[in-house]
Amino acid sequence: MLGVIAEWSVLLIWGVSLVGVLLERVRVLLERATCVVRAWRELRREMHPPAADADRRMAGP
Repeated sequence: MLGVIAEWSVLLIWGVSLVGVLLERVRVLLERATCVVRAWRELRREMHPPAADADRRMAGP
């Protein structure tokens, strides 16, 4: 009986630590993705300023 409890407790601890590692990796990936999106938006803003877009729309095709 104690052997079964010990096995399950080891599996539970291993599972919890695995979930913690996976959550940390997801957090890092989301952080990197946020930086990439921020840089992309900044680059797009530099290449096409909002005022220039508005002038082009008002001028027509």
